[in-house]
Amino acid sequence: MNRAMTTPSVAPAKPPGPFSVLFNRNFRILWIAGLFRFHSRWMEMTVLVWITLELTNSYLLAGSIGFFRMAAMPILGLPAGIMADRLNRKLIIVLTEGINAAFSIILFILVASGSIQFWHIAALTLAMGTSFVVSFPSRTSIVQ
Repeated sequence: MNRAMTTPSVAPAKPPGPFSVLFNRNFRILWIAGLFRFHSRWMEMTVLVWITLELTNSYLLAGSIGFFRMAAMPILGLPAGIMADRLNRKLIIVLTEGINAAFSIILFILVASGSIQFWHIAALTLAMGTSFVVSFPSRTSIVQ
């Protein structure tokens, strides 16, 4: 039999469709981690708004927490994308998550000690939002 006539064995192809991405191990890990991260982020925002409302009795200041969380996006979005292209994406994600954890611990200590003030919440929310903005492009481009 002629070798040119035989077809080489081919690995089974991934099924096409919207769920084919689930065959990528890195995507599954990122998706599960993101599920936990974003749920904790939503709970954190709810608690921060609630604490702000209790501290200040001002709906305007309570609503400003969302502004502080996203204020860095238009300023740092493009530089963060450049960082994600040029630096180690996994390292960026690990560092920013570590920084966010440190900010959360500081926030916990301030709340637990009863010394929390609005400016603490605003500053820490801005810092956590900045950290999120820096990590976001790395998160979205890490799966290859």
